[in-house]
Amino acid sequence: MSRTGVHISTTRLATTLTTRGRTVVALDASQPNDAFNLRSQLGQPFAAVGWLFREPPREGHRLGFRALGISTRLVLPKHRLWLLAAHSAPQPNTATSRHRRIWGSLLARGINLPGGARTQEFVSASEGGLRWAGGLALREAADLDAALDLIHAEPATLVVALDAALEREVEAVLKKGWSSSPGLPPSEILEWMVGREAVIFFPVGAFDDPESGVVGLGPRRLIEQLGAAHLG
Repeated sequence: MSRTGVHISTTRLATTLTTRGRTVVALDASQPNDAFNLRSQLGQPFAAVGWLFREPPREGHRLGFRALGISTRLVLPKHRLWLLAAHSAPQPNTATSRHRRIWGSLLARGINLPGGARTQEFVSASEGGLRWAGGLALREAADLDAALDLIHAEPATLVVALDAALEREVEAVLKKGWSSSPGLPPSEILEWMVGREAVIFFPVGAFDDPESGVVGLGPRRLIEQLGAAHLG
């Protein structure tokens, strides 16, 4: 599969995408393609868009997140980017863990949080301890750099683009929780997305992959718009 806190101009990003990267679109991600191969349809054919770069993973991810930030602002103005943060591994059921929850635990590890309004934090019990989750409405594309740092620290964390109607459902998603599989979209989130105007974004590409970047999965109409966004 085809798979730095500083401001990057749209022109520079477009040049990098042209010389060392590409935008790819698959209208049915369950069929072989260069964006992302999704094995489960979950009742609807998800489409995929990928911004992929011939760069090491960390740099490819950062460039990909900047591309998605610009693209969503250009073609999905009624959608807002949300960070859905969650612990990738169960936390010990201690007074400290219950006090820190998700945001406090990240701050205690020296991880900077993006700006934006936060939801209530929710906990789910799992084998080995507790997993906390919380949502944060990103204020601007620049917050995606901090969001990516958080994703690298907690791979269960993801970014979704939601319209205003779906923002009311964020807390229900957080209450339910989701599994953690780095480089793969959680099946619980995909099930919730069926029939909804939402796009999920996640980084792809490991140390030995020729390309790295970001993939988005969602309805065909939204993916086509994102893939056609002019970044230059």
